[in-house]
Amino acid sequence: MMPSRTLVALVLSIATGLTAQAQAPSRTDARTPGLPVPDARDPWGILQLSDTLLVDEDRLDEGIAVLMAAALDPVTRTEALSRLDRHLLTNAPRPAWVEAYAVALDGGRSAEPRTLRIKAYQAAIRHSSTRTDAIRELAQMLDRAPGDEPIRFALAEGYLRSGNPERSLKILRQGKSTSQVWHGEIAALIALGRYDEAMRVGPELVPASCRAARATVPCALGLVQMDYPEAAVTALQRGRSGSSASPPQRAALYATQARIEEAQGHRNETVRLWK
Repeated sequence: MMPSRTLVALVLSIATGLTAQAQAPSRTDARTPGLPVPDARDPWGILQLSDTLLVDEDRLDEGIAVLMAAALDPVTRTEALSRLDRHLLTNAPRPAWVEAYAVALDGGRSAEPRTLRIKAYQAAIRHSSTRTDAIRELAQMLDRAPGDEPIRFALAEGYLRSGNPERSLKILRQGKSTSQVWHGEIAALIALGRYDEAMRVGPELVPASCRAARATVPCALGLVQMDYPEAAVTALQRGRSGSSASPPQRAALYATQARIEEAQGHRNETVRLWK
């Protein structure tokens, strides 16, 4: 993942080169007929460039980076912060946007600062380098507001992503009403090997692989489908430690863990465990 500061610098250089193409002239210069006159609110065309990028789902990261760059310019700062806030609030959190949330919050113009802050922590817990601090902050927020369900859900997700499904399940069940079912609750139960309970609580949320074969490997792969690779690794580790696992079964668990961890960039650790 490219650091956002580097991406912003790259976008600034690209935007400078694309100014002529990005600008949409609203009028012409009377002194030189046909020559576009820049929009005073967007003289470099950078806001228009962001609009173009943000309508493409595959280029959202670039669009957000462009708005971060525009927020550095006093001329475009106000409008850039407004657009940044709107897009961050209406899109699911992404780890690549951690610094974008900070920029939007520091600007002091967010329409919903509390919601934006929670989304910022959700984005942070989805990356290992920022997860610990985000979990600590969310825990403090939940202590101050134990009835705040979005904070509770975000904290439970943080524990699940850190490979601690027991704590995740405890956080959820301390304050969640019995009528609600969250996929994080199902993921925690699967990671703990409590497949029957997961099927009772939310069968529609249990991945097809776990419905078909309640065994560690397919259910771990189900957790990967649900975007909880750390919980999947925890499930595999539990499966290896079971006394009933035969050598071939343990080998399969190691191999599955190796594939999951390699996809997350932890191959050296997996190779060490395998040896």
